Amino acid sequence: MDLAWALGLLVAGGLLLGIVMLVTRPPRCRACGVSATHVEEYEVSEHPRVLAVSYRCPRCGELVVRRPVGVPDA
Repeated sequence: MDLAWALGLLVAGGLLLGIVMLVTRPPRCRACGVSATHVEEYEVSEHPRVLAVSYRCPRCGELVVRRPVGVPDA
């Protein structure tokens, strides 16, 4: 019975690790299929200054995803 519990915990830990890896992986470029790298960029705006975390393709430089951080409510 102890072996079954140990095996169950090992499988559950592996599944949890696999899910975390899938959720946190970077997006892929649609044109190249290469994993994008994250870059912090300031968007062009006069007030206030908006920081965005962008994912760009290292091969072609295309913007894959941009997520603004700390955007004020209108």
